[in-house]
Amino acid sequence: MNEAAQKTRAPIGLIISIAINGLLIGLVIGMVLAGPRTRAAPPQEGRPNPPEQQIAEGVVRAAPFGMRRELRQSLRRAWIDARPDREALDQIRLDLAAALAAEPFDRAAVDEAFLAWREADMAVKEKIQTALADAMASLPPERRALIANALENPPRNRRRLRPNP
Repeated sequence: MNEAAQKTRAPIGLIISIAINGLLIGLVIGMVLAGPRTRAAPPQEGRPNPPEQQIAEGVVRAAPFGMRRELRQSLRRAWIDARPDREALDQIRLDLAAALAAEPFDRAAVDEAFLAWREADMAVKEKIQTALADAMASLPPERRALIANALENPPRNRRRLRPNP
């Protein structure tokens, strides 16, 4: 009986071993075919500059719950309206890169590209900041005070922008 039990265990062990090896080989082949997994940085297009984004998030969080959707929509519209200016900024950045890579180096072209970049950047910021000011004007005074406090003391008071609705 011992010999018979060994004979039936051997095929079961062989089947389990073949199944595990098959799974491992399939996993390796799948990984090779899938290629390396790289985590791409999130695209920057469609995002406000960090200070404006932080203020916009603070304005929305400081708003009474019923106003939040409307504020988000108005800020989103302002961002969409600034798209032509953002696209111009992208082109100016490419022009700056070309000026920096040019041989011989043309200092005047680089200075001109930096000036154009600053002006285009200011145009985008002006539109976003105008929308932020409009949004803040619709907030009650105590909610605006939360934002003002957070701007004065950013590291300690970030969580204070989140009042209970």
